[in-house]
Amino acid sequence: MISGRRCGAASLSTPSPRHRLDGVMTTPRAPQVVGTACYVLETFCESMDSDQLQPLLEPLMCRLVPLLDHRLLGIREMAAAAVGSAAVAASDKFGPYLEGTAPRLAAMVELGEERAWELRGRSLEALGHVALAVGNAKFAPYRDTALRAAAANLELDSTELAEYSYGFFANCAKVMRSDFGPLLPQLVPHLLDVAARKDAASFDFAEDDDEEGGGFNAAFLDEGDDGDQWC
Repeated sequence: MISGRRCGAASLSTPSPRHRLDGVMTTPRAPQVVGTACYVLETFCESMDSDQLQPLLEPLMCRLVPLLDHRLLGIREMAAAAVGSAAVAASDKFGPYLEGTAPRLAAMVELGEERAWELRGRSLEALGHVALAVGNAKFAPYRDTALRAAAANLELDSTELAEYSYGFFANCAKVMRSDFGPLLPQLVPHLLDVAARKDAASFDFAEDDDEEGGGFNAAFLDEGDDGDQWC
């Protein structure tokens, strides 16, 4: 609630960004309005740097995190996108919100039903942005889950999921640096094969022949002595 000292005409006529945020997210609204609000907040974050966003980050995340558990897939999709955008803008200031967001996003990248594929992709994209914000060490508990999901996306008949995976791999490479090396022998041939196809819009991953080098085998993610090969 705004205190009496802040209820002057100036406050009423020109509400602060935080007050606008309160107005967008606190009142119960129809799903269409909530989804639109998430989109607006995503765009809002994209135009800010970490210093500008910091005063708004806590109330923003307090409103977005519960939406990651919303009953509607579409709301969760938009909330995941907004969380990813907030992570990019907040940069290293996003650390306190890692535990509230990453486990939810990591669970959603493993959704198998086709109707949830867009949510799966947006969650993977958001995890890539979270990884960039918090760094390799802090992201480590969620890394293998996300990498497996990104690899599995390339075996599904979905151009959109493939694109989300490519973006995640790019962000993960930036975060992991030399630790990303073990993925290259499988990932690079696949990327070269896709880049060489005449119809760039046609991704037929499921029917690629792995023995001929055209497919993408996610089994390498299970290699290693104790499962911590990415540390």
